[in-house]
Amino acid sequence: MINFDFTKIRQFRKEAGLRLKDLAEAINISINTISRWENGCGSISVGNLLNISRFFGKDIRTFFIDKGDKNHV
Repeated sequence: MINFDFTKIRQFRKEAGLRLKDLAEAINISINTISRWENGCGSISVGNLLNISRFFGKDIRTFFIDKGDKNHV
């Protein structure tokens, strides 16, 4: 089973030294929406996830956890 890891958005934002407002403006999404994503509420479209992964220079697969992977820590 593969699940979306909402914590990655906050992690990458904090590592980049960005505020919610900075990320919201960069990808043209409301601060409230990004806050909900970071807190695991709601859902995220593939398009928005692609925008976030491109913004942070990450592979989109970085945002997923394979719960069936025995090697997953």
